[in-house]
Amino acid sequence: MTEGRDLMGERFKTYSVADFVGQCRMQARDNLDPEYSAFMSALASKMEQLEKATRGAGHALRSYQHGNASTELAEAVANECEIVLAVSK
Repeated sequence: MTEGRDLMGERFKTYSVADFVGQCRMQARDNLDPEYSAFMSALASKMEQLEKATRGAGHALRSYQHGNASTELAEAVANECEIVLAVSK
């Protein structure tokens, strides 16, 4: 019996961001369509930026949880998140 297609993406629930980035880079490298390759490469880079910003925000929140009231940290993390989430107009 053949395994049915995973249309709901269940197998991806266990993927880390690094796994997704690796898959995007592999698709970018192995695909013959230059536009698709550029898209997958850009997607991988954006996911890495989002992971870094999210990790920084999480560390900052944990720091505040333990009594740190650093306005400089809050500003730096907020700035990085805004840069990563910014959409060019």
